[in-house]
Amino acid sequence: MERILPKLKDPYVALDFPQQACDSIEKLINIGEYVLDAVANGVITPSQGQSITAMIVANCKVLETYELATRLTEIEYQLKKREKKYDK
Repeated sequence: MERILPKLKDPYVALDFPQQACDSIEKLINIGEYVLDAVANGVITPSQGQSITAMIVANCKVLETYELATRLTEIEYQLKKREKKYDK
């Protein structure tokens, strides 16, 4: 069976995050603190905490990119609207 599915390096970890916990950067910061506490209290290993934190950081980058793209789209819309107003 190990030839088909390799052994896991770290055991499976289940952390109880609130629903909708990853929909804002502020909430992701709270999750990061939760992970740090879990490592500090021996609930998860440091390598597991590092892996989870890397996923949190990646999710933060996605949210930041989305927020910046949304803001840029709004700025471009406002500039085009202003240009049309002055072209008349």
